[in-house]
Amino acid sequence: MYNIVIRNCLFGKFLCVKALSNCVKFSCAGPLVRLVPSSCSFKTNMDTGDKMEDGALPNDKWSKESVELFNQLNEMGGEWKKTRRDMRAGADGSRMFTNSAELEKLFQYAFFHNAKLQCIKAVVQFGLYTRGPVGLVHGGAIATILDVAMGNCAIYSGYRSITANLNVYYKRPIPLNTTTLVEAKIDKIEGRKVFVSGAIKTVDGCAIYSTATSIFIMPLILNTV
Repeated sequence: MYNIVIRNCLFGKFLCVKALSNCVKFSCAGPLVRLVPSSCSFKTNMDTGDKMEDGALPNDKWSKESVELFNQLNEMGGEWKKTRRDMRAGADGSRMFTNSAELEKLFQYAFFHNAKLQCIKAVVQFGLYTRGPVGLVHGGAIATILDVAMGNCAIYSGYRSITANLNVYYKRPIPLNTTTLVEAKIDKIEGRKVFVSGAIKTVDGCAIYSTATSIFIMPLILNTV
């Protein structure tokens, strides 16, 4: 039995995420990650009241393929940065839809953005609660991930915007618990309109499950902030 121990470079804290029943290594360019036997004791200097949990890090529910793809994306270096997945509930108890159930049952993912290239790459694992037809991922779950990917692409490229239009093209079904490579990029900017395209692919990128195009609008109220 092993524990994942993460040294968070941003906050200077150690934390134990979860115990792994099988030893699966993963790397992280931001936090430094190592595996230690669960029988070993260690201390954390994280405050007990700290709720800054990052849901975009591998855990024992990630498949081997998901961990391997995470490592590949995380090692891109350069301008590529991992996006933090904030798991905290809002003051009113609300949660992001993608965080509304156990992550292993809904979506396990990690996004990496490149502001210079204005694009996103992500590893996404679709859980059992994303089911549509028996054994397959629901079209709405697919659309959700594409919307999130393209929205993040716009926002992390510097365009604070909201979805105005989303067109999804379903090319082949995605089996439940499948690990996928998700990509999104800015195509053009016209005034307050941000045109973004995206795709969900097999891990090797050779086959496409779904593609999408979208228009995001930069509201005037946001542009004045």
